[in-house]
Amino acid sequence: MKHQFDLLHEPWIPVVTLDGVARSVSLREALLNATIYRGVSANLPHTNAAVLRLLLAVLHRNFGPPNTEVWESLWLRGAFDAAVLDDYFGRWQSRFDLFSNEHPFYQNRHPLVKEKPAQVLLQMIGGGDTFTLFDHVLDESSISLTPPEAALLLVTAQAFSLAGLAYPQLGLVYNDAPCSRAIVFFVEGKNLFETLMFNLIQYNRVEPFLWHGEEADRPAWEADDPYLPQRSQPLGYLDYLTWPNRRIKLVPEEQSGQSVVVRITTAPGLVLNAEVHNPMHHYRIDAGKKAGEQTVKVLRFSEGRALWRDSHALLDLHSQAADVPRSISWMSQLVSDGVLPGRRLQLSAYGMCTEPGKAKVNFYRGQSFEFDDDLLHNTELVNTLGTALEHAENLRRELWSTMSRLAAQMITFDADKENGRKPDSKDVQNLVQHWNAEGLYWNHLEIPFHRFLDHLPENPAGALQIWHGELRAAVWAVYEQTVIGLGESQKALKAAATTRGWLVYGIKKVLDDRPQEE
Repeated sequence: MKHQFDLLHEPWIPVVTLDGVARSVSLREALLNATIYRGVSANLPHTNAAVLRLLLAVLHRNFGPPNTEVWESLWLRGAFDAAVLDDYFGRWQSRFDLFSNEHPFYQNRHPLVKEKPAQVLLQMIGGGDTFTLFDHVLDESSISLTPPEAALLLVTAQAFSLAGLAYPQLGLVYNDAPCSRAIVFFVEGKNLFETLMFNLIQYNRVEPFLWHGEEADRPAWEADDPYLPQRSQPLGYLDYLTWPNRRIKLVPEEQSGQSVVVRITTAPGLVLNAEVHNPMHHYRIDAGKKAGEQTVKVLRFSEGRALWRDSHALLDLHSQAADVPRSISWMSQLVSDGVLPGRRLQLSAYGMCTEPGKAKVNFYRGQSFEFDDDLLHNTELVNTLGTALEHAENLRRELWSTMSRLAAQMITFDADKENGRKPDSKDVQNLVQHWNAEGLYWNHLEIPFHRFLDHLPENPAGALQIWHGELRAAVWAVYEQTVIGLGESQKALKAAATTRGWLVYGIKKVLDDRPQEE
C-alpha cells in the first residue's frame, strides 16, 4: 500500500464554523474560505497556536506584507487571493505530503536512532506525563494515530516540545522549542480571516527581525534539508515560524486498509539561540545588578493567575520596560494610521505551565479577554487600567496580611498580645493557603473586571470608582466567608473582632477613602 496524506487537500485542521459546528478542513480550505470559520478549535490550546503559526507562515511567504499599504489591500479584498495561493501550492504540493518518501512534511529521520511507539509523540507535547489525548490512553501498549492526529501532533511538537534527555549514549539532548514555556499571544477577530490578518504583522528583511546568513528566508518545507545550514539564528521570520526543533519521522503502516502511524523516530533538531525573542511573546525588561545590564523575563502561565491581571502590561505600548507581542503593536499602528476602523478586539493566549528546567507540564491553558482599541493609543485609559490593577494587587496584600493575623490568632489564642506566644510562621502560612482567600478574591473580581474594561473608554473616572466598589465587596465577601467558616467559638469570635479593624484600615490605606464595609 502506498501511504499518502496531502495536507493541502485532506481534512486535518479542526475548526468551528460561524454557527458553531465543529469540523476538520484541509490547509487550503482553511485559508481560502477563512471567512466562514470562527477559528481553529483543537483539543489542546497550544495546538491552536501551532496551527495558527503554520497558517501564518504560508501567508507571510505569499503576501508579506512589507508595509501597511500592502496589508490594507489584503484587508480590503476580504479574502486571501486563491490564484496566488494555488500557484504556490502547485509548486510545492509534494512537500505537503505527510508520508512522502523524499520530503515528508516537517520531518527528517536521524540516521542513528531507532523507532519508538507513536505515543512518544504525545508525550513530547505532554511533558512525559501520562494522560488521555485524542481518546487514547497512554500505557505500555502501542497506539495508532490517524494521519490528521499525527499531523496535529507533529506541528505542535515542533513548536512546543520541552528540553530533556533524548539519547544520552549518542550525546543527543532535546532543547526547548520556540514556544514551549511562555504564553503565545494572538489578536483574534470575528472569523479566521480576521484573526490571521490581525496577526499578519509586517514582514520584510528587517521586520520582525533581521534576516541572517547568505540564504534567503524560507519555510522549512521549501528546503531540501531544513537542518542546513547548521544555525542557531533563524534565517528570517519564515524560518522561525517553522523552526525544526525536532528530527521527527512518522512511520506509517496499513491497518484495515487505512494508513496509520504506530511508530516514529525522534531526535533533537536545531538549537535556537536563547537571545532570539519570539514576536508572539511578552517580555518584561528590568534593570540588572550592574550599570547598563538588563534582565529579561518572558510572561508565563502560572497556577491561579488569570490573563486579565496582566492586561496593563500587555496593552502598555509606551512602556520602556516591556517588549509587547508584535501583533498588539501592529494593530495599534494600523488603527492609528486609519488603515483599520475602530473596533473591539480580543487578545487570546495559549500555552503550557511547566516546571522550570524540567520536561513536566502542570497544565495547558487557553484564555482571552476583549478590549476596546482605544486602549492601544490612549495613554490615559492605559494608565487608568494600570491604576485599577495596582489597587487590586495592593488590596490583595492587605487581605493576605489580615488573613495571616486571623490565622495566627486561631492557632494561638493570645497571639495578639505583646507577650503572647507566637505561632510558627509555616503553620500560619499553611492555614492561610488552606482558606484560599486570594483565590476567592481574584475569582470574585474576574467578571467585574471585564465590566470595568467595557466601561473604561467612555468614562474612565466613573469606571474606576465602580471598580473600587467591586474591590471592597470582594475583600469583605472573602473575609466574611472565612470568618463564618471558623464557627462561633470564643477563639473564633475574638480573632474576627481583632482582625476586622486591620482590614478596614487596609482598605482605607489602598483606596484612600472612608472605610466602608460591604
